[in-house]
Amino acid sequence: MMWHVMKQHKKFHLWFRFARRKVMPWLVLVTSTLKLAWVCGTAQTKEQIRLMTAIAHIDFAPWFALAQEIVDDLPYWFY
Repeated sequence: MMWHVMKQHKKFHLWFRFARRKVMPWLVLVTSTLKLAWVCGTAQTKEQIRLMTAIAHIDFAPWFALAQEIVDDLPYWFY
């Protein structure tokens, strides 16, 4: 019985770590952008660094592919 609970805990932990790694750069991007508007001085420099690091960690290739697909099909939408 205890083995089954431990096995489920490991599965949950794996999925939680995967989700956190995929979502965390987006959360940092949002929070640092909002903080950047309100802070000044060295805190602003720190938030700029966090923002640039978050942008570097996000994989924008799927978003660019989606945008390219939408732009390529654009003339067909107006017929």
